[in-house]
Amino acid sequence: MRLADLEVGLTYIDANVLIYAVEGRPAFVEVLTDLMQALERRSLRLATSELTLAEVLVRPFTNNDTAADAKLRAPADLPLVLLQDLTL
Repeated sequence: MRLADLEVGLTYIDANVLIYAVEGRPAFVEVLTDLMQALERRSLRLATSELTLAEVLVRPFTNNDTAADAKLRAPADLPLVLLQDLTL
């Protein structure tokens, strides 16, 4: 079974998922493609936190990499991605 076949509802993603997607890491291309297909089919919604976004934006901010910054901020603007407050 592939991720694209799952109907799992809401799935939390951490910093690694966003970083691997932006960097295009070859080892994760297939699973990230499946993830995006599930989003497009609306069978999956993603959630992440403000802490995760802060974590992944450190390097683009430090390097003044506006392209990477824009790519990493983009998921938070998608209607199928929920930005959750971090609570303990």
